[in-house]
Amino acid sequence: MRWLCADFTGMWHVHYEEYRTKGATLLWGFQPANTCREWAKWVNGQALQIGHSVNGVAPMEDNHEAPWPPDVADEQGLYKYRYLDSMQLYGLLPDLRDLYNMTRLVVGRMTREAVIASPYHLSQTLGISYANFGDQQGYHRDTQPITALLYLTACEGGDTVLTTFDGKERRIRPEVGKLLIMQGRHVRHASAPVTRGTKAVLAMNFYVEGDLWRPESLDDPDYWKHPDRSKP
Repeated sequence: MRWLCADFTGMWHVHYEEYRTKGATLLWGFQPANTCREWAKWVNGQALQIGHSVNGVAPMEDNHEAPWPPDVADEQGLYKYRYLDSMQLYGLLPDLRDLYNMTRLVVGRMTREAVIASPYHLSQTLGISYANFGDQQGYHRDTQPITALLYLTACEGGDTVLTTFDGKERRIRPEVGKLLIMQGRHVRHASAPVTRGTKAVLAMNFYVEGDLWRPESLDDPDYWKHPDRSKP
């Protein structure tokens, strides 16, 4: 855990209760600011050169075999950003594989669950770049049980907007070094449009023992080339 910046040992129970009762918790100062800025510069540059482009509208999906409540993942929102998959990230910046493994230990300690690494290697860690005005993600729920978002930059707009378990809206402003841990499969969330600057995040996806469900199509870069996901 050589990168862990802040000391959370006295706050595990607070974060656990918030995660359990609200669906999400926020760790400040999880990574040093200088390290995050270096990663952000690299993610934004590489995403522009070799990253996958997402620019479309997700259809309203009703998959009765999926464990999303209420069996709906996407809400026909706009998705506009670029991203690097895990193989691209780990191949060019191996430190991010170590970061993923370290974060898994922290997430396991905080959630009190048997957290395991994602077996879906392309999507263990995603480097997401919202580099243009209006880049965003519409409201959705994730397929993995646990999502951890490490914010690498600050920007205007670009808030992560959550609907917590008590029905309230919570907005997480992008700030360097913060880590948001949420029950991604159960917490409805979105990334609000960026209005100034660039938002870069590392999205780390985790599973728990006995629960590895995920649609195979989501690891296919051609997923977003489906006609229903074209520009509005």
